[in-house]
Amino acid sequence: MGSYQEITPTSERTYAMNPIMGPFIEPGTILSGKFRVVELLGAGGMGSVYRVDHLLMERQFALKCMNKFQEENASWRRFQNEAKAAYMLDHPNLLKVFELGLLDSGQPFFLMEVVEGRTLADEIKAIAHLPVDRAVRIFIQVAFALGYAHERKIIHRDVKPSNIMLVPPKSEYEVEGIKVVDFGIAKLTGVDEFNQQTLTRTGEVFGSPFYMSPEQCAGLAVDHRSDLYSLGCVFYEALTSAPPFMGETALATMMKHQSDVQLSLKEASLGVSYPAALEAIICKLLEKDPDNRYQSANLLASDLIALERAIDENKQEITRRNPVLLSVNPENGFKSAAARALKTMTLSKLAVFGVSMYLLGAASLYALMYVMNKQGVKTALVEPAPVQQQLNQQGSEYWSQIEPDRAHPGKTKKTFYFPDNKVVGLLIAANGSTGLARGRVTAPTNMKTGFLAGDFITPEYIDKFRPDEISVFDFNAETVDSSYFNAIKKFEDMRILNVSGTAFSDKDLPVLGSFKKLQYLNLSHTDVDCAKMLKLPNIYNLNGIELSHTDGCDAFIKNITKFPRLYEIIVSVNGFTDSDIAGLAKSKTLRVIDLSTNTISDKGVANLLPIKTLEWLDLSRTVVTPKVVDILKQFPNLKKVELGLREWPPTVKANIIRELKEFNPKIEVYFRDAYTHDQSILTDFVWQGHGFLGHANTKRLIPPPPTDSITEHRGAPSSSSP
Repeated sequence: MGSYQEITPTSERTYAMNPIMGPFIEPGTILSGKFRVVELLGAGGMGSVYRVDHLLMERQFALKCMNKFQEENASWRRFQNEAKAAYMLDHPNLLKVFELGLLDSGQPFFLMEVVEGRTLADEIKAIAHLPVDRAVRIFIQVAFALGYAHERKIIHRDVKPSNIMLVPPKSEYEVEGIKVVDFGIAKLTGVDEFNQQTLTRTGEVFGSPFYMSPEQCAGLAVDHRSDLYSLGCVFYEALTSAPPFMGETALATMMKHQSDVQLSLKEASLGVSYPAALEAIICKLLEKDPDNRYQSANLLASDLIALERAIDENKQEITRRNPVLLSVNPENGFKSAAARALKTMTLSKLAVFGVSMYLLGAASLYALMYVMNKQGVKTALVEPAPVQQQLNQQGSEYWSQIEPDRAHPGKTKKTFYFPDNKVVGLLIAANGSTGLARGRVTAPTNMKTGFLAGDFITPEYIDKFRPDEISVFDFNAETVDSSYFNAIKKFEDMRILNVSGTAFSDKDLPVLGSFKKLQYLNLSHTDVDCAKMLKLPNIYNLNGIELSHTDGCDAFIKNITKFPRLYEIIVSVNGFTDSDIAGLAKSKTLRVIDLSTNTISDKGVANLLPIKTLEWLDLSRTVVTPKVVDILKQFPNLKKVELGLREWPPTVKANIIRELKEFNPKIEVYFRDAYTHDQSILTDFVWQGHGFLGHANTKRLIPPPPTDSITEHRGAPSSSSP
């Protein structure tokens, strides 16, 4: 059996078998007649990364090559795997690979973008721990990056701080970005023979012990949820300055992942208080059983976005008005996580590492008892309501009760009594405040509320909401079917419905007819034929709709003039060309249009000039050129333009911004991806909370685009267009 070898800094060791070391390439060396080596950026056992000048393109790139020639061993297969995985991915938060090949020497290489910035590991080392709001912003991007890779059946398997690059903003119009790097031990599920079964047969164990999932530590099969556990470890370290489990040796650390229960963020940081929702998110990420973790990175991103909004609003409002808008008193998430961990630790699993594991498990029991008995201060997103005895709601018809508000004599409040042993979703208030639907959650009686359904939601749980208390329903759950959709028909004040990423199909369309007040509908990534939806009379009262990655969307666009109050439309990822969107120009009301990830050119944008009401246009991941600025200046009311990540020279971007600001000094121009939605489009209904954002469902995978195409072609024309 081979020996382990450190190939990255000792603080986060990635272990592989039998690494290859070789000579470095001197600066100034010309490779393959087109790459001039500038400097060595980094090196490991598998390969080295150099900054190079591309002599033909007059640009700098990063070139990664193996330290030795092609050999049929683990390092060669890992190098192939990283190249293949990275080349398949094209996402703003993932390192872009431009070219694969062999150097004249026979060394395999791939050419990738140069990322200027520092790693998250370096940042943690420099400042100890990140502020909560900054950490949440960073990990939203990490979640989106991993979610994109997972949708394409690629698992990273080595998520750690040194593999997350922090990219500083290049201008006042950008924010701090991230890049997830190093797919050297990625798993391409179902793509080639480089899979977990092969690795297990050869005895190769991969990963960084501080961040490895329990199943990864045990050499068991892993899926995308292993990455989410690793992400949880990194998130934990970013907040507390130390990973959740640290043993004296790599093996001891790996055993702790399987048996120990992490300290809460408050305990690990020696008394710093964190939002209760953040504690719960970390707890869910670090579940020992993959089935109890987040089931997709996009579900995690949705929760983090909701948390980010709540934090931002709390910062803005806490000093100006009474903060008791929505309070949450969740059950100690670490108690339930610990109990589930012990239940899943069967004797057969304990036997994996023999008696030492059993003894470590016994030791962790004392730690478990300590965590369960230690009651720290729970910090909610807003001030918590006074602690009261929870009611047993097993026999109650509804979750909620109207009770006297002791803090405001003469007034009442609404208290929800959810199950105390599971999170069934997220309760949302109209002002954006949120509370995990677990245990007791209190909200003002007169405020509109919504619900974001979690993985544990059931039709029976939906029935326990009163018909008049839910105005927004967001199915952020992967396994719902028609029985769930039928359960929401009773909500008489439904204003916003989000079924994105679910199995909602044509047979479920009658459900929409029940909502006479419906103002916003998200059908993205569903199986609905949009043309058939046009038979529902209440649809024509919508203020906004998202139809990304749906069939028959062309029929909806052709009937755009029948929607007198439609102010926002999102039709991303539909395989549209200029002619497909031409019908939008007939609208007299549209203010927000999202055309991202479609083959839309400058001509297609020009076709929309008749829309005098247009205020916000998203052209991210389209084929427009810098000349589109001349067209954009002709929209009289344009306030926001998203052009996405472009490889245009900085001077070109600066000129576009300058020209547009000469046209409108207050216009906002984004060369990045932003969330395209205007909350003001809803008439007579103010909603600042969650519920609009689409969901990508990992169980309804979108295949990667063809190599000769820039987008995923769904958007099939409807056969039943009216």
